[in-house]
Amino acid sequence: MEKNKQKNEQKVEKRTDYILAVFLIFLGTVLLLNTTGVIEWNVWTVLWRFWPLLVVFAGLSLIFEDSKILSIIIGFFALITLSLAFLWSAAVVESPRWFDSVVEVEAEIEKSFVLSAEEFIDVERKNIEIDMAVGSLYIANDDLEDHLYLDAHYFSNLGKPILDSDFVSNNLDVSLELGKGTSTFFWGSRSTPKYFLTLGSDEISTDLSVDVGAGQGEILLQRYNLRNLTMEVGAGQLKGKLSDIFLDELNVDVGAGNLSLQLDGEIEITEVINAKVGIGKLTINLPEGAEYKLEGDVGIGSIKTPDKEVSGFGGDGVEIRSEGYDFAERRFVIVAEVGIGELIIK
Repeated sequence: MEKNKQKNEQKVEKRTDYILAVFLIFLGTVLLLNTTGVIEWNVWTVLWRFWPLLVVFAGLSLIFEDSKILSIIIGFFALITLSLAFLWSAAVVESPRWFDSVVEVEAEIEKSFVLSAEEFIDVERKNIEIDMAVGSLYIANDDLEDHLYLDAHYFSNLGKPILDSDFVSNNLDVSLELGKGTSTFFWGSRSTPKYFLTLGSDEISTDLSVDVGAGQGEILLQRYNLRNLTMEVGAGQLKGKLSDIFLDELNVDVGAGNLSLQLDGEIEITEVINAKVGIGKLTINLPEGAEYKLEGDVGIGSIKTPDKEVSGFGGDGVEIRSEGYDFAERRFVIVAEVGIGELIIK
């Protein structure tokens, strides 16, 4: 009886090795293609959408746990399926680079866009959503009477800003789409749009959401009346610096890119910092003298803080507190979800 039990445990262990081996082979191959420059990093902006396949294969392996042959077949099928998903993702984001000699951007355009205070008066609350596919985006605030001012440098077939607004019950909703073209082939163009956005009307309570996709961005806000802020990165890079701002909630989400955030001055966050990392890297620099509590889950990635480091299969229910958190007047609560990437708290 004991021998049969040991044999079954060995079978389960071998089965688990097949599924894990497939995942590691696939992950290592894609990362190797990224680091050698064969495939650009922005392939992860499409590839990450296939993550439910891992759940499916894990479920199938549990169903056929007693069959070594079926476990091997499932592992082989998983490798083929993930490979096809990768090839499809690469075709979506890499075809423009492969055909860059054929497809070129057209004439460059410089144009300004304004949401004026004269057009929208008696605004009590603003909700600004910015979605950029490619390009460079710079956001700052200034003592403007207007609600926002955009200086855009784009092309006739790539990156024309789409600015929509809706004003209802003293609430101004703003939607700004940037860096999109008339065809997906323009994703790989050597020339990319540039946008310089200035936020005004500092006294109006504002919710701001920024997604830079595969582009690059920088956000510098000081003494701005933000209520909630969301910063998202697909495969691009985003830097942020917030000074002397009182937030209800801060949300930062990194797919395969890199996001660095500096919290400075008399900044306060009344609720939590929600930090989500896929395979990318997120760095949060807290103000000097501030204490923190971090709680959440980590997969095979890592969480690094000045007090503790959790890496590998950290599991659920990770909790890290700075030494003086319980007695501090100024403290931050961070709720983290890390996949295979890296979260650094400084």
